[in-house]
Amino acid sequence: MMDLFDRLEQWTSTPLLRLGSSQISLGSLILLAVLAGLLLYLMRQMNRWLREIVLVRLGVERGPREAIATITSYLLTSLILIIGLQAIGVDLSSLTVLAGVLGLGLSLGLQRLAASFFSGITLLIEQPIKVGDLVSLDGVLGTVEKISFRATAVRTLDHVHVIVPNDRLVDSNIINWSYQNTASRVHLPISVAYGTDPLWLTDALLTVARQDSRVLTQPAPTVWFRSFGDSTLNFELLFWTDRPELIEPIKSDLNFRIASEFERREIQIPFPQLVLHRHRSVTTSELPDDYLPSLLRRVDLFRDYDDSQIRWLIEKGRRRTCVVGDVLCREGELGEEFYLILNGRFSVQVKGREEAIATLESGNFFGELAVMLDIPRTATVVALEPGTLFVVDRNNLRHLLERCPNLSQVMAEQLAQRQQVLTNAGLLTPTANQSRPDQLRGILRRVLRL
Repeated sequence: MMDLFDRLEQWTSTPLLRLGSSQISLGSLILLAVLAGLLLYLMRQMNRWLREIVLVRLGVERGPREAIATITSYLLTSLILIIGLQAIGVDLSSLTVLAGVLGLGLSLGLQRLAASFFSGITLLIEQPIKVGDLVSLDGVLGTVEKISFRATAVRTLDHVHVIVPNDRLVDSNIINWSYQNTASRVHLPISVAYGTDPLWLTDALLTVARQDSRVLTQPAPTVWFRSFGDSTLNFELLFWTDRPELIEPIKSDLNFRIASEFERREIQIPFPQLVLHRHRSVTTSELPDDYLPSLLRRVDLFRDYDDSQIRWLIEKGRRRTCVVGDVLCREGELGEEFYLILNGRFSVQVKGREEAIATLESGNFFGELAVMLDIPRTATVVALEPGTLFVVDRNNLRHLLERCPNLSQVMAEQLAQRQQVLTNAGLLTPTANQSRPDQLRGILRRVLRL
């Protein structure tokens, strides 16, 4: 038995090759293989421990977490491999010649692999793209699942994994929907028949866009008139969303709603054909009852606005329907919106008074005092019958005043009248020693400051 062990030891210790001053035996190679297998197992466990336990507890996001774990594994693997080679007696200085020969012969074959490797290191360090980002490359839209030393795995919206070499990610133009800010603007083309009222269409598209909770209210959706086609008027609905991975489902849902809204409003999408017809102008009496431009022109503030100003107003506000008993604003609360009454009747009530101090109808507006003078609501407004309001918030009101400077003077006059009425009713504290012109100038300064 001893002879067997002696022979086995002699056999495994017999040099197989020489590297400089180092001799490599079969036993050394077996030991190196065992160390390599153990090293691979330990590195996987450590990578998992870092990525799923330590860095998670430290609150590191998914992308940096993957990068830190991967780079740490690379560095420790290289360090332990060097220590292992020295432990089995390999003189690393003797490998320089061999490395030079191998590098000369394999440089062309490994050029693409080396490029992918260093590109992967670049991605992990600079992180223009990181794990969890939504990217688009060559028509492929998907989420980055893993960045390895050679390639990156991208999972498409159909849950198909695409393996992309790292050097392509570095050298190509890539859309990273998650880079810094996830909010993205989406273009939805719409074509309608000639004869369609652009204002009527704009109102329809914006109404549909604002019904989807995934469409951001700021920046607000808008409508562009793109071109005159052979048989169509070409528009685009532009909206913003912070859910770029849902862009296609959002487009689909909006298209369904647009089709339904067009049917309700009798807006036609033409067939691609040549039609000869006799033109007949549409009279005012034939316009729908809910035609928003006509309703807005009933409000004193916008009675003399042209179509371009009305269209811009439609983009900056939204409709709000209400039923009997709805409370639009409450006395004492802060206000961020003011309301234009398109139809319906509304009661203005204040605490301590049994009867309403005013009744507002179509063409009136309310809520502007709180928005423009930065004061709490001076009254509570309740719907007396079903009605429709046009709502403009503080931010869009600022844009409206910038676009229509003459509106500032008109609103200042209206505010001065309202303020005087409320002061006479004891709802506002009178300003001492301030004449009517001074009061108007003070209000105008506040309007312009807004």
